[in-house]
Amino acid sequence: MSNNSGNSFFAFLAGVSVGTLLGILYAPEKGQDTRDKLAYQLKDYKAKLQKMTDELIDGKTNATSYAKEMGEKLKQDTISQAEKLMASIDHWEKELQGKIKKGDSDTEKEEA
Repeated sequence: MSNNSGNSFFAFLAGVSVGTLLGILYAPEKGQDTRDKLAYQLKDYKAKLQKMTDELIDGKTNATSYAKEMGEKLKQDTISQAEKLMASIDHWEKELQGKIKKGDSDTEKEEA
């Protein structure tokens, strides 16, 4: 989803650029009229871009939701792996303690 949002944003910017360039090149109007239209379009695009930025910051876009979702999944996976690691350490610790105790009693029998 985030890749799609990124592609949409770049497609938007490319469209703005191409549209502006073509509009200037093929404009049958006077220069002042073309500049006025261009200024209006740029203000409109700026407002749209500001809205998109605000939505991204506020977390209202799919990209942000997806990132939060993936972050939560990563967090849960990390917690799960940490719990497994702790269980393995506990198991190894108990095995080691059992072997040490067993080894101690063997040495005591040899000494007696």
